[in-house]
Amino acid sequence: MNQKDIILLIDDDEENRSTLHEILSDTYTIVDASTITEALTKLENHAVKISMILLNLMISNMYGFAFLAELQRIKAAMNIPVIVTTVDNNETKELEALQLGAHDIIVKPFRPAIIKRRIANTIKLLKTAAEINLIERDALTGLYSMNFFTKRVAEVIQSNVGKRYLVVFANISRFKLVNELFGRTEGDRLLTFIGKSILDTIGENELCGHAGADNFFILIDSDEYNEGSIKEIVNKLNSYSIPINIVMRFGVYMINDITMPIEKICDRAKLAMDTFEGNYDSFITYYDDSIREKLLREHMITNAMKRAVEEKQFVIYYQPKFDLNSECVIGAEALVRWKHPEFGFLSPGEFIPIFEKNGFISELDYYVWDCVCQKIASWVETGHSLMPISVNVSRVDLYNPKLPQLLFDLVNKYKIPIQYLHLEITESAYTDNAKQMIDIVNEIRKIGFVIEMDDFGTGYSSLNMLSDLPIEILKLDMSFLRNNVGRSSGRSVIQFVINLAKWLGLFVVAEGVETQEQAIFLRNMGCDYAQGYYYSKPVDDSDFEKLLLETHLCVMI
Repeated sequence: MNQKDIILLIDDDEENRSTLHEILSDTYTIVDASTITEALTKLENHAVKISMILLNLMISNMYGFAFLAELQRIKAAMNIPVIVTTVDNNETKELEALQLGAHDIIVKPFRPAIIKRRIANTIKLLKTAAEINLIERDALTGLYSMNFFTKRVAEVIQSNVGKRYLVVFANISRFKLVNELFGRTEGDRLLTFIGKSILDTIGENELCGHAGADNFFILIDSDEYNEGSIKEIVNKLNSYSIPINIVMRFGVYMINDITMPIEKICDRAKLAMDTFEGNYDSFITYYDDSIREKLLREHMITNAMKRAVEEKQFVIYYQPKFDLNSECVIGAEALVRWKHPEFGFLSPGEFIPIFEKNGFISELDYYVWDCVCQKIASWVETGHSLMPISVNVSRVDLYNPKLPQLLFDLVNKYKIPIQYLHLEITESAYTDNAKQMIDIVNEIRKIGFVIEMDDFGTGYSSLNMLSDLPIEILKLDMSFLRNNVGRSSGRSVIQFVINLAKWLGLFVVAEGVETQEQAIFLRNMGCDYAQGYYYSKPVDDSDFEKLLLETHLCVMI
């Protein structure tokens, strides 16, 4: 008897799930997920088995649009077809879903025969495409295609149970620079050269696959492995005739569990290579316990995040903003800290990137917005002097078409003046999908929110985009400030940015001000406001209110 195809059903509506189970369970195995976070976890554990995803486009946890965007970043899941369900025939929503990678759309009320046929057609189409794509050799390099490589690796491992193998991931540092400087033809010639070098170096019973771009995987018999063979590849690369230093990095993973999916084995080799960041003393690194501990730590954080919100383990800290001329407090930025009951304070640099990857950042952002609105509401109730508090809006939030209404409903819920909740949107969010981001930020601005561009100076399109964005406040990134104050050319750049912002009618906040010298420099440049350890570190709720009582306040905007 043939095994049933597995469908991942992502829907927070119990009635929808019940109806779809009734329609599909006789033909398919249904795996339920009532939240996006739960769905991402199940994808991570079952991606190689799931045949299709059935997604409620308006699921309330993170919204289907954001999930579709995030799905494109998950290597093991990007080829799983997605059919979205929705309750209305909204052409704009349907078009956006299709642009984000959805394969088809089903509108309620559900019609069983139509649903089953559409799902069957979609799964069949993708299976046929996968079979067609199972080409043995990559046309460019002559190496195995990745589909065939993983297939052959599985066969070799399973048929040689007594042997031990390792997988090596190889990658060229800054390969894009080769294409940019010398053209794609030269880049292809380099990849072909690398492919031949690897084939000439590995043993007769060892395998190599080209994973696209400048990524290569090699299966090596551990008994035959030594670093000399990899060094031989590097030496050959050094002889390649091109006026640029080509640096190749290698990550190695020893296969200890032959039941582990090949995709996961390859991912671990790649994880090993990724640890090379900032390390130029070596070109080989191994997957070890430190990387394993990092993965376990991420798993712990992921498992604890929902409970942390429910138990209010996340606490809000405030970093005051000061007027550079009067040195009075004019506002603050809300920052989130995680006070874990077992591990103490966890660094945002540790958990925020994980939440951005798994989509939970939306839930955390809303939690912060809600806490800040409560704080402002308490000031209104007690007659406390009001000042604007800025909160972060992540790029995942911006994929939610209901974001403007969500924010508007929040300030109405607490009956606070809308101008006192400022929204900080990082510059890199605009460069990801400029038009879509500008459109939704325009909607938010029309409602009455004040928009701040955060981390200015870290991206590449800043000056071109400033005039198009509905922002009122520009925040100079701390590294941009620190790296340029000491040089005359850097000072000129900062002066130019401040002058440009003034010409565009924008206020300028410098973040990361650590010394009196920097504060004086910025004031002389005409910068309006500053925040940083020179003035105040981020402080908790009670210390912030104490600071407000002790410090003169003035209005920001």
